[in-house]
Amino acid sequence: MLYAFGVTGNGSKEFFYQLEETVVDSPIPIETPFLEKILAAYAQVDLGTPPLYSTIVEKVLGRGLDKMSVESIVEMAKNLKRSTNV
Repeated sequence: MLYAFGVTGNGSKEFFYQLEETVVDSPIPIETPFLEKILAAYAQVDLGTPPLYSTIVEKVLGRGLDKMSVESIVEMAKNLKRSTNV
């Protein structure tokens, strides 16, 4: 859902900021494919903050890049480059 809002640009700033708090403070682990989608959504609207991007990268790196495909790593790098608050 978040990805759809990001791609279509229909989410408000407040919506993205509230969800960011959920992602950063969530005690429940978010699976890597979902983190990739969250990153892509925030990169589309360019509303993420440095703590959000840091949290996503730390979680992915903590799980190991060897568990990801090269395509996924490249896509994450492109999305991080697109975001101005990284």
